[in-house]
Amino acid sequence: MDEKTTKDEFYYEGTGTGVLLIHGLSGSPSDMVGLGDFLHEKGYGVLGIRLPGHGTDPHDMKGVTYQDWQNHVAESLHKLKAKYEKVIIVGYSLGSLLGIIAAADEKADKLVVVSPPLMEHNWKEKILPIAKYVIPWYQIKGGTDPNSIKGPYKIQSYDKIPTSSLVDFFKMINLAEEKAGEITIPTLLLQGDKDGIIPKDSSDKLRKLLKHTQAIMKSFSNSGHALLLDMQRDEVWNDIFNFMVSGNV
Repeated sequence: MDEKTTKDEFYYEGTGTGVLLIHGLSGSPSDMVGLGDFLHEKGYGVLGIRLPGHGTDPHDMKGVTYQDWQNHVAESLHKLKAKYEKVIIVGYSLGSLLGIIAAADEKADKLVVVSPPLMEHNWKEKILPIAKYVIPWYQIKGGTDPNSIKGPYKIQSYDKIPTSSLVDFFKMINLAEEKAGEITIPTLLLQGDKDGIIPKDSSDKLRKLLKHTQAIMKSFSNSGHALLLDMQRDEVWNDIFNFMVSGNV
């Protein structure tokens, strides 16, 4: 089977319901294309966006702010709303934070949160705004064993990002935590037990912040951070599909 990757935005025409797919920090639409293919086969319209500064060269992230990411998500959501009666948001990692904010501000019909990075607030977060002037780049590591990603899909991501982007990432965490309490739509939370990036209680922490909706939470024992492409991806994709159809997994 030929390898399938994409760093570019992709759109698949569908009927009835549109799905907005939002990738993670340092990643690209390649994070989401497997799920996109699966959902399109089920008849959904699918838009897999590329966040500003991503999917090209790490230097392109310099000068890009979290507001740029938010604006692109909001614009993309509006495009889907203009074409489809219902719109569902699926966000992965950083994309899950953006999905939470969009679901609160722009409204959607359902929200799927994958590997939500609700980090602990500690001294690292406080020194990052200063550290970015001394240490301009942050090395990406951990999360998912590349050998666990089954073909034909492959993650295409940066191995480093500007430290300033990490500052914006933490701003996104704070904002998502604030906005979570405003969400009223059905929400599905998914996390891998072998995730080497986010705390093991991230999904549970988020569920407690969702005060106005009954969220469903599920973990996957053999998967890491890249849950949508990891060893249990077929189960993950089917759970997302079932949630979209019935509100359950």
